[in-house]
Amino acid sequence: MWIFRFVSIIFVLCFALLAQGQVKTTPPRPPITGALTGKVFAITKGGDVKPALMAHVYLYSESPYKGTVDPMGELIQSLLKNDRTYEESLTSIVEKADKKEEGNPYDDKLRRHHELDIKLSESCHNFLRDIDDSISSNSRIGFPFYSTDTDETGVFNLSRIKLGKYWIVVRGQAGSSDVLWVDEIVVKGATTIKLSSVAKACQ
Repeated sequence: MWIFRFVSIIFVLCFALLAQGQVKTTPPRPPITGALTGKVFAITKGGDVKPALMAHVYLYSESPYKGTVDPMGELIQSLLKNDRTYEESLTSIVEKADKKEEGNPYDDKLRRHHELDIKLSESCHNFLRDIDDSISSNSRIGFPFYSTDTDETGVFNLSRIKLGKYWIVVRGQAGSSDVLWVDEIVVKGATTIKLSSVAKACQ
């Protein structure tokens, strides 16, 4: 009798082990969303670090939908290129005038450079207003995908972000300057960035 019980127990154990070995385990699915934590700041010519205080953070996908393209990243790059070309042309005109009028009163040179500074400042602020208008216009058609604000130390957090490539655009103050930050990033799970690439700064 005890032999029968012993054989039965062995049989049950073998069957359980065999069944366990045949159970297929499903591998965990890779995450489809991630989180982005960042610190935004500017570095002055003197080396001082100025955080982006209560700045607006926008995240634009490089390919938001199949067959579509989020316009903001390329639009900002195009605007920056045009702005640089315009500023270079203004500076070139003044430099040519300085060279042509060498030996003339120094006051004339000071006046030209003062006028140049005024024009460059006006151009800078007009450019940032154009960027703000573009951001506002795009928000009415569903862009950006994600947005938030930095805190008083320039830190921001975004969660449940679809993994992929993005343009990050930040608008706000750093010290006494009105600043635009732009960069390309990749969100892979929990991602941390430091953004100091100032695209434009106006006093």
